Amino acid sequence: VPVVMHFFTGDSDLAQKYLNLGCYLSFPGPITYTEMYDESIRVTPMDRILAETDAPFAAPVPYRGKRNEPAYVVEVIRKIAMLKNISLETAASQITPNSQRVFGLT
Repeated sequence: VPVVMHFFTGDSDLAQKYLNLGCYLSFPGPITYTEMYDESIRVTPMDRILAETDAPFAAPVPYRGKRNEPAYVVEVIRKIAMLKNISLETAASQITPNSQRVFGLT
């Protein structure tokens, strides 16, 4: 059974501990307006990353302070792509199968 650390906003040491246990890390909107979680994203392999909005709360930049919407997940993926030095399309094409695998959608 896959384990997902929902709304993961921990440091890279905690990220590594969860990864060592086989968990997936789901990164939310706050990663777009602080650098506090950048290293956590960098140490997480793409095949263990999920992206979320946690709507209606914690909207990502450029929607911060507004009601969050599921469509804004693209901003979370954009930040992950930037930190991984890959294109938005590549990041999305790698994160989507993770979600499908975790939630049994394949």
